[in-house]
Amino acid sequence: MEEGNYFKYNDEIGFMVHPNPVINEFEIGQNNSQSHIYYIINLCGKIVATFRYVDRSKPIILSVRAGVYIIRNQSSGKSQKIVFT
Repeated sequence: MEEGNYFKYNDEIGFMVHPNPVINEFEIGQNNSQSHIYYIINLCGKIVATFRYVDRSKPIILSVRAGVYIIRNQSSGKSQKIVFT
């Protein structure tokens, strides 16, 4: 989401997941409007989901088991913790 919306991206990693923990769906605030590929990675290092975030007006809905994961931006390699409930 763009600065000034209800949440801002994380300056250090260039994106932010909202809400976190995730209940059914989430959005990603990014520091630019380009499309990005993201990976959801379990704590064993296995990629459990991959998606391209293009349309910021639509929430992301993934079928992922409840737990703690890492979300990684493919192009920057930056990541953060994401919790699915």
